[in-house]
Amino acid sequence: MIKTARSSYEQLERRLAEARSREAHIRQLLGAMRRVNRFLIAEGDPLRLIEGVCSSLVQTLCYYHAAVVLTGDQGAPVRMTAWAGQGGFEAFEGSWKQGRLSPAMDRALARDRLVVVEDLAAEFPGGPHADGLAGRAGMIRRLSEDGRVFGLLLVSMPAEYIDDAEEHVLFEDVAADLAFALRKIDAEKQLQCLWQIVTTVPHPIAYVSADYRYLAVNDVYLDLFDVSRDHVIGHPVAEIVGQDLFEGEIRRRLDQCLAGEEVRHEVHVALAHKGPRWIEMEYYPHHAPDGRVDGVVVHGLDITERRTAEADRARLQEQYRQAQKLEAVGRLAGGVAHDFNNMLSVILGNVELAQDQVDPADPLLISLEEVRKAAERSAELTRQLLAFARKQTVAPRVLDLNDTLAGLLNMLRRLIGEGIDLTWRPGANLWPIEIDPGQLAQVMANLCVNARDAINGVGEITIASENVQLHEGFRAGDVDAPPGDYVQLTVADTGCGMDAETLDHIFEPFFTTKAPGEGTGLGLATVYGIVKQNAGFIDIDTEVGRGSAFRIYLPRYVGPAQRPRVQAAPPARRGRETVLLVEDEPAILRLGKTMLESLGYRVLAAGAPGEAIDLARSHDAEIDLLITDVIMPEMDGRDLAGRILQLHPDIRRLFISGYAPDVIAHRGVLDANVHFIQKPFTRNDLAEKVREALGNDA
Repeated sequence: MIKTARSSYEQLERRLAEARSREAHIRQLLGAMRRVNRFLIAEGDPLRLIEGVCSSLVQTLCYYHAAVVLTGDQGAPVRMTAWAGQGGFEAFEGSWKQGRLSPAMDRALARDRLVVVEDLAAEFPGGPHADGLAGRAGMIRRLSEDGRVFGLLLVSMPAEYIDDAEEHVLFEDVAADLAFALRKIDAEKQLQCLWQIVTTVPHPIAYVSADYRYLAVNDVYLDLFDVSRDHVIGHPVAEIVGQDLFEGEIRRRLDQCLAGEEVRHEVHVALAHKGPRWIEMEYYPHHAPDGRVDGVVVHGLDITERRTAEADRARLQEQYRQAQKLEAVGRLAGGVAHDFNNMLSVILGNVELAQDQVDPADPLLISLEEVRKAAERSAELTRQLLAFARKQTVAPRVLDLNDTLAGLLNMLRRLIGEGIDLTWRPGANLWPIEIDPGQLAQVMANLCVNARDAINGVGEITIASENVQLHEGFRAGDVDAPPGDYVQLTVADTGCGMDAETLDHIFEPFFTTKAPGEGTGLGLATVYGIVKQNAGFIDIDTEVGRGSAFRIYLPRYVGPAQRPRVQAAPPARRGRETVLLVEDEPAILRLGKTMLESLGYRVLAAGAPGEAIDLARSHDAEIDLLITDVIMPEMDGRDLAGRILQLHPDIRRLFISGYAPDVIAHRGVLDANVHFIQKPFTRNDLAEKVREALGNDA
């Protein structure tokens, strides 16, 4: 009985000792877990974290050895290892880093559950410290969180605790907490990396909550609105972008994005420190872990320069379209004027010849005079068409604009009438310009008549001149003006002004706001053509009810000084020289021959260049003058003149044409040594030009 009681007592004592030992072990394990948790909370470096966890598990005497092996997401290769405890896992660190894991470790990586090793010495044979694992058991647990595998946690422990379910739970809790900490560190690193990218992106980026408050912004966003971070984070969006813009545009877009849509739009903002800007805004929904949209990522792109470039491109395209339109109309007008001039030459010439043959008392002379006047008015219309088409042949001179305009004032006052005051404001020390004086008179006459018609009753027209220096980027209307020195001529009126639609068509031939029969619509078209032909440009400042100001910019002349031209001597209406006349239009050829013969000249007439060359070759005597049309089927007039010069080296040359193309003139401007007569011409015009070409020595 006593022996039985003693045995029972001894068994109870052993159980109490085991319970006390187990309690101490659990307390030690819990202490280790507290230390582990402190590392989990405080440590942000993964290597220091796993080293601290291993040390905590060993130093509290919970386990003999501890090791952590961090692998790739799918278990290989090994990226990092840590261990603690003497004579244990450190012997295998080298092989782990080479990717050689034990069978139990491979099993633990393959499945998300605890792997128990009853004999660690058998699991990890070899190595200088392998005997340190003899008689010890171990546990291995995969470190995984949110579907991602980070590696393994291994411990060695007393064999008597290896089957303890509570031990298993505590160990698995340590492994789960460690995996969570590793996932947190990894997420923070990713977030930090992402934020570094966000901060380096040169575009404004913000994160906005579902209640329209800023949770994060980058520096570019702060710079865009010129605010500090403290004044943005946590503040409503409306407070930064303005209540009107927020309620009128942005709130609706944010609501669309919070409903799950990706949204893009352009917004125009007025920034105090940057002026008006165009921003392209993109809104992307941010999803919480449960899938709901809890915020909006806002990305902006300053597209002001792009919008400006697009506007400039559209403007240039419109300029090009307008230029093409005017050029097409100009080609048509020039072609019509050229053919019309040929017909008018025949009409005017034959009328002149008929007038010479009619008795002054004959009533027929009055009818012929009316025909002549109508033909001359038609010729004036064709000259205006040629001026618009920039195909009018001119002889520019270097002149002082003030002196030339002063000589035109009386004529201009007669044009505008007595009810309108004409004010002349000449600029001082005006630079010289190069232009045909006749063209300048046309410009002034047309501008003043246009100003007169714009004034209802009494008013004022102001003519002014001044030197101006234009810099890069100056625009006259829709035209980018070349930089440089210009003389500016301004004609301003106090008339009715023009609306935008009228301004768009103002230089088109035959466009007029007058009633039918009251205007041809060629006045401003002529001005446009003359200014363009002289490398200038026009700017118009106008407003309905406030008048108009036409500003013409003509380039400063910077060439050598020119001596005043000597006026031609009075024309000798008759001559005795021999003239070779070449014209492919039979009616004009006959008319020209008759005119020249009536003036006393001997005429050799040819209807084609080849015929003219044959005549020049077969004519034994000297030929004094070649009169040739410029454009003909076989060859042009200049080439024909070159061929004739080889046969008659001293022959003089006079060119005729409905307009002078670049065959003998550059942009319609004659060289000083070229003699030219424009169709249609009278017999007196022809007589003067012939004497001029021959040297005026009758």
